[in-house]
Amino acid sequence: MSIQIAQNSKKMRSHYGITLVEVIIVMGMLSVICVSMAELLQTNSQGSRQSTLVASRNSLNSSLIEELDGENPTFSATFGTTTTAPYTSITEAGQSIPYVRKMDTTNSTAMKRLTYIYLYSTTSDAVTAFNQSASYVNEVYDLRIDVGLTSGSFTDSLGNVWASDVAYDTTNKTPGYVTGSAGTTGTAATAILNTTNDTIYQTYRDGTTLNYNFDLSNGRYTVQLLFAELDATINGGANRRLCDATIEGASVMTSYSPFESVGYAKAHIKSFETTLTDGVLNLSLTRSATSNQNCRVSGVIISRRFS
Repeated sequence: MSIQIAQNSKKMRSHYGITLVEVIIVMGMLSVICVSMAELLQTNSQGSRQSTLVASRNSLNSSLIEELDGENPTFSATFGTTTTAPYTSITEAGQSIPYVRKMDTTNSTAMKRLTYIYLYSTTSDAVTAFNQSASYVNEVYDLRIDVGLTSGSFTDSLGNVWASDVAYDTTNKTPGYVTGSAGTTGTAATAILNTTNDTIYQTYRDGTTLNYNFDLSNGRYTVQLLFAELDATINGGANRRLCDATIEGASVMTSYSPFESVGYAKAHIKSFETTLTDGVLNLSLTRSATSNQNCRVSGVIISRRFS
């Protein structure tokens, strides 16, 4: 039999140029190559999925960063202040990625927001079992409040964002009026002179006492108060609107009248400097003893000073 196989092999070599034994060897090598290719494709597929997942997480992380807005006084309400469930999920490249955003209220102020972003594999993961995290600091040096604007925000002609007039929240470092001494808000469609941003001066807060608090880092600040007299009956004689102001308990303005200073429906800004040492800037406006009308203010700007 072996002699016959050998003879047949010789015949195959002479006819095809290859023996049966060599055919078997080649087929075995091809089988090994096919298995290796299949394993390589599977590995590449897994690697591709992993790369997609990583890219998706990075994309999500970038999109969350873009949403961080240190000028928004309701920032903490948007992003939350705890890392407890429920999680929020977003689908990126076919991957559902749960995430949690948290503002560090202990180390944040009205002008500086420290935010953490945590990414998870599933919504059942423990809050401490995140697989990617990052922290971001958003800091601004000017804080603007459009007093009397009850929601949203206003962007002026220079691109500055003015926050709405909300209640002060020390827990979330939200600047605003102090409940109980906030008066009432009002609006007027009157055209305002001396400004290109009538909207700011067409809203206001009116009261015998108007208190505002701002959680800030200690240091030097400029405080600007924006006024415009919108009551045509104010005449500077029998009917006067006079306002006093204190910043950090120190008197900075006495018996001020926007009408008597610049006239009716004209923008006027009063500017003051103060040094903060206790972490909360207190602003108080009160109706002067000889005034016939309540105090009114239309805007507040707090600016950090470095010189």
